[in-house]
Parts: sequence; C-alpha cells; structure tokens
Amino acid sequence: MNADPSHARAQPVLPKWPFYLLDALLLLAAAALVTTGTRPLGAGSALLVVTCGLGGALASILPHWFDLAGTDAPACAPTGSDPAPLAELALLAWRIRQRVDQAPDTHRSIVRNAHRLLDVLKSLGVEIISYAGRKLDAGSRVQILEAVPGEENRVLEESEPEIQIHGRIVRQALVTVGRGHVPPAGEPEQT
Repeated sequence: MNADPSHARAQPVLPKWPFYLLDALLLLAAAALVTTGTRPLGAGSALLVVTCGLGGALASILPHWFDLAGTDAPACAPTGSDPAPLAELALLAWRIRQRVDQAPDTHRSIVRNAHRLLDVLKSLGVEIISYAGRKLDAGSRVQILEAVPGEENRVLEESEPEIQIHGRIVRQALVTVGRGHVPPAGEPEQT
C-alpha cells in the first residue's frame, strides 16, 4: 500500500445545498403540521413532527460528516500533496531555534516567537526529530554526510533534523557520525 498522498484517489466533493434544502423543507413540514393540525396533536402527528425535526437535523449534519469521513488529518492541516513547503518551514524554524539556543542574549520576543512557530507546526502534524548526540542503529533513517574520527555511529553533528508530517518522513536528517577510530594526540589521521 502506498502511503504517499499524491497517489491517493481524490475524494469526490459532495455539494451541501441539497442537504440544506431538504433540512428547510422538513422543518417547514414540521411547522405546518404543528400550526395547521388539531389541538392536541395526535400520536401520529406528533410522531411526524419529531421525524421531520430529526430528519432536518440529520440533513444539516450529513454534508459535514461526509467532508470529515476518510480524513485522518485535522481540519486545519494543509491538504496539498506537496509537503515540501511545510517541511522547509519546519527546517527554518529549527534553524532559528538552534541559533537562539546558541545565543543566550537573544531578545526575548525572538525566543518566544521561535517557540510559538514550532508549537504551531506541531499542531499541524509536523514533528522535528533531532539525532544530535544519539547513537545510530541499523534502522536509523538518516543521511550520513561524513564519517569522522569519534565514537562509532554516534551523531557528532547534525546539519538538518528529520522532519515528519503526520508520521511520514518527508525529510531525512543530515548528520556527521563517528567512524570509531580516534587517532592519538600528535598522530596524523589516516584516510
């Protein structure tokens, strides 16, 4: 099964106006039964009024239910098939946070806005996963830029984090890892 949304079939758009028209007609029928019927209403008339009212309520809810059926993403999430702009935004937010963390004298409003931007991205289903300092295992899905002397398979530097949107990796982390050989002091590194 292909999880790529660009290969998914487009859901047909259901027009809402027929449901709203049905809702109005059912409510008018219920009002006509109440105003033109005999007093007190008989059991059959009362049942018809209740049925018209429930049918009208159902007719007003159905088009919205069909809009939400089959979507796992929250209503505020972007629906385009290209996650690249959102991933790029997440990367920029991560870079801002990295700079803010490195400069303790950064203006408080910049710090606050950087964290707010990351919160908004998280609410849209964007997750930024950092591998900095972590030891990689066989299942790690990162792109290794360079292997340098250092603890074997330990991420020594992270150029970019991994970015996931609704649990799907849209951008792999770019890292520099240790290759396991640390030359003694004064001895040149062999390549």
